Amino acid sequence: MKTKVALSFMALVFVGITNLKAQITVYKSANFGGESLNVSGNWSAVGTPWNDRTMSIKIPAGYKVTIYEHVNGGKPAGNSKVLYSDWKGDATFGGRISYISVEPNMIGLYKSTNFTGEKLDIAGNWSAASNMAWNDKINSIKVPAGYKIVIYENGPNNGKSLELTSDWVADSNWKNKISNINILSKPQ
Repeated sequence: MKTKVALSFMALVFVGITNLKAQITVYKSANFGGESLNVSGNWSAVGTPWNDRTMSIKIPAGYKVTIYEHVNGGKPAGNSKVLYSDWKGDATFGGRISYISVEPNMIGLYKSTNFTGEKLDIAGNWSAASNMAWNDKINSIKVPAGYKIVIYENGPNNGKSLELTSDWVADSNWKNKISNINILSKPQ
């Protein structure tokens, strides 16, 4: 039984790590239509049939995509636009994309202070009930730009609370006391 539990835990950790290289889906038509292609990391469309042909993009939760109009010397150049959710296309960038950058944009929970030690990335609301190994063990949080979250001493939504919009390190009042996190707003 212990071996089965350990293997299940390792599989969950592996799935979490591989999801950090999430794929977006680009489409040759607006509103997610036509031919599609999965892309991850940094991708140059130059020299491919996709150069200046991307019209819409599906983006998984917790990721930031930057689209660029040009490539110069193998690097992104020209006008750019940052996207945090599915993009149906627009007159400015539709059919004018030559480079795409995909990055995680998740809230980072750390068991140690000063953003060190074991880390858990979340893209949505979190409760200790979903991961008891982290109950009352969070001591610093990386909050990406545009996020507004509320941390709670007891979960869900009970006890003392604190709203955060930037990186945070627990003081003596919050050390090892977080049991619930709600996301109030995300970057648009």
